[in-house]
Amino acid sequence: MFLSHQVGAFLGAWLGGLSYQWSGSYSIGWISLVIVGTLAALLQLTADGDREPRLQTR
Repeated sequence: MFLSHQVGAFLGAWLGGLSYQWSGSYSIGWISLVIVGTLAALLQLTADGDREPRLQTR
């Protein structure tokens, strides 16, 4: 989980800089951020939250 978070942070920063270099504006980066964030929120809201109960120890 920690590795995928670091890879995502790297790609977010790198692709944001790349889009700025290509277009001269951060607009593409912000639009992409909103789209990816909305998709992530929808996935989280529709995820099944039921878990198996843990064994209780004394």
